[in-house]
Amino acid sequence: MQKQTYNGFMNDRNSDVCVSASSIANDRSIRVKSFDDIKRLIESTPNPDVVPHKIIQLGGCGFGMPVIRSFWALDEMKSGEILKMDSSHLCSYPDIHAFVRNNKSVELVGETVEGGTISYYLKKL
Repeated sequence: MQKQTYNGFMNDRNSDVCVSASSIANDRSIRVKSFDDIKRLIESTPNPDVVPHKIIQLGGCGFGMPVIRSFWALDEMKSGEILKMDSSHLCSYPDIHAFVRNNKSVELVGETVEGGTISYYLKKL
């Protein structure tokens, strides 16, 4: 299993509500104001046990970096492998959901919230 860590420096969304730009264009916006909102959304969905093949930890990287780094990591992976991406940036939730919805070669197979970190499990199809 590979593990990469990125230190966030592009954390400049100064908004009290995070909405994915892609979601707005498709009129399927996900609006979140706090980690409590995200935790409620994630806890309402089933979470299968998944074992990742690769892990990337982004910390507070924002401004689309969770999507960009996930895309790059998935590009290096084989079909059927699972990427675990950890982010503490609030806006990663709508961004990752829009990325998965608009990308037919990626499936979101699970997500968890622990403390201030959201973990996404992305499967390359």
